[in-house]
Amino acid sequence: MKVVCQPLLLPDSNSVERLLQIESEAFPYETWSESRLSEHLNHSDGTVQRRLNLGLYQGEELIGFVISGGVIDELELYQIAIAKQHQGMGHGRVLLSAFLRGASTLTPAIERILLEVNTHNQAAIGLYQSHGFTTDGHRKGYYTTPEGRQDACLMSYTFPSS
Repeated sequence: MKVVCQPLLLPDSNSVERLLQIESEAFPYETWSESRLSEHLNHSDGTVQRRLNLGLYQGEELIGFVISGGVIDELELYQIAIAKQHQGMGHGRVLLSAFLRGASTLTPAIERILLEVNTHNQAAIGLYQSHGFTTDGHRKGYYTTPEGRQDACLMSYTFPSS
């Protein structure tokens, strides 16, 4: 079945529940609270951040998402995740490509996208690198996991100058 990427709209608690389920599978030790997630998605968190939040849908089912926020000319990619049963099918590539296309059309223009990724998540690092992200540095002991503290790889994508 075909997948479609569109703005992430969460009109009801079932949608929020599904997003939280995908998030907890992907980031079991770094999940957002339901209220924080709802506030971010509904722009009711009191910030003036710019946001680009996308959902990846197969039919009516949410199977992945990307959440971001930023100010002025930068966006930070907070989370990108695909439901476990849909991983390994190229859906992450589709979602990240759609996110980059969407970010390139924002006005005023976004110049750079920033993110942090666990250094042990080589699949994600490879995905980001294949889309033109570069490594800017590392943050020691950033993630807490059952295996202990793990480092974050700091990455960025710079849009070509027009």
